[in-house]
Amino acid sequence: MTDPSPATEASPTTGSAAADPPPCPADGVRFSIDGQDSAMGQRLVNVKLTNCGRKAYQVEGHPDVDALDSDGVTVGSSRPGVLSEDMTDPKPRALTVKPGDAVFAQLSWRATLTVEGGGYQAEQITVTARPGGTSGTIPLGIDMGDTGVLFVSAWRPYSSGDIDSSQDH
Repeated sequence: MTDPSPATEASPTTGSAAADPPPCPADGVRFSIDGQDSAMGQRLVNVKLTNCGRKAYQVEGHPDVDALDSDGVTVGSSRPGVLSEDMTDPKPRALTVKPGDAVFAQLSWRATLTVEGGGYQAEQITVTARPGGTSGTIPLGIDMGDTGVLFVSAWRPYSSGDIDSSQDH
């Protein structure tokens, strides 16, 4: 990616960003945004899930992501497996996230306007790691356009330095 920025972290249900990571939630999972790229109208961020707990955590396939406006109303939702042309998607598979390890998924959208004067601004995203699993809210300003579509890749292993090299464009 061309413009990595510091990670923004939020624990499940708190939605607050802080300079230092908040204490590990009881379920042992923390979500954050790691790196951003907004070239040519295509927006791309990496959603990172870190296991800060003491037990392994399982993920499989694609996370579910909703974009919420300042009133908490959903203005965009992910379409797992439907990717933008600038994304790569590993084959969805089960991953075990050991304590201290992390996984990430690419989240992408376009600020496309199909109607004059249309468009939504999201202020945060809610990420659900797996069906019936942990959710977390992360502050993230998103110029959604008026399509309400977010593209999301499958989870993949994360290691320091991999975020930038994971982009194939």
